[in-house]
Amino acid sequence: MAVDVVGVGVAVIDLKVTVSSVPKPEEVVLAYDYHKHHGGPVANALVTLQRLGMRTQYMGMFGDDEYGRLILDGMNAEGIDTKSVRLAKDENSAFSIVMVDSETKARAIAFHAGCGLSVPADCIDPEAIKSARLLHVDISTPAVRAACEIARSKGIPISVDADALFPGLEELLEMASIFIPSNDIASALVGEDDPAAAGERILKKYHLDVVGATCGKEGSIVVTPKETVHVPGFRVDVADTTGAGGVYKGAYLYGHLNGWPIRRTARFANAAAALMCSGMNGWADIPTLKKVEDLLLRHNKASDNVG
Repeated sequence: MAVDVVGVGVAVIDLKVTVSSVPKPEEVVLAYDYHKHHGGPVANALVTLQRLGMRTQYMGMFGDDEYGRLILDGMNAEGIDTKSVRLAKDENSAFSIVMVDSETKARAIAFHAGCGLSVPADCIDPEAIKSARLLHVDISTPAVRAACEIARSKGIPISVDADALFPGLEELLEMASIFIPSNDIASALVGEDDPAAAGERILKKYHLDVVGATCGKEGSIVVTPKETVHVPGFRVDVADTTGAGGVYKGAYLYGHLNGWPIRRTARFANAAAALMCSGMNGWADIPTLKKVEDLLLRHNKASDNVG
């Protein structure tokens, strides 16, 4: 059966601690707790799409180790199609060490890529990509580039995520139709501080259909050739922002594939990301469709009461 979205990119295990403060060089700080969770931009987006009711498939390679098997088991439990995933002997799986400041909720992340930056092109199933509705990718690897070439040859839309200005990003954007990074990444890519102006420049430079910028508690901005929309965020008690970006992208792609207007799509994605920020449990905090709709309904009622 064809899937809605194929994802090729980063999937990791997050080793997360809440600390008294993010340590400076040579400083020792107190760690209040420790969590081990699933994560990764593309993986978070696919889990979000699954929770919202869409069918997804992940293609890639992990090490045949504890973390690789943990990631694979987690994807299977979520219903993601993993028949194209390879567990490679003598390779290490990706993981991140995440420190969350207990007061400010600011994060510091150390990312160990393992074999995640060298996933070979033969992990890709061309026929599955050709029959999908959309391809979602991040860091440029042989597998990602091969997947994008296949999708482009068949007119399958490509969505690109980016947690950093990684080598090969611009090459991917030349093939993409959707790009929704954080405000910081969008600004750095074109040297423009204003997120709306940055989005407009990126849209024109790479001939994209949609460029977004996530702006934390300020919400998000989405730019298309026809309009620029700023949608405010939702106020929640933030526990940790790790994974919120991937959840936003997954929720945005859900609205996009359903043909929703830009403002509705961005507002829905803002709500999903806000719910993700309210916990520290990795994929366990990614909301279902009902939870997102309930938050939107509560917010609408509150707005009506104010009015």
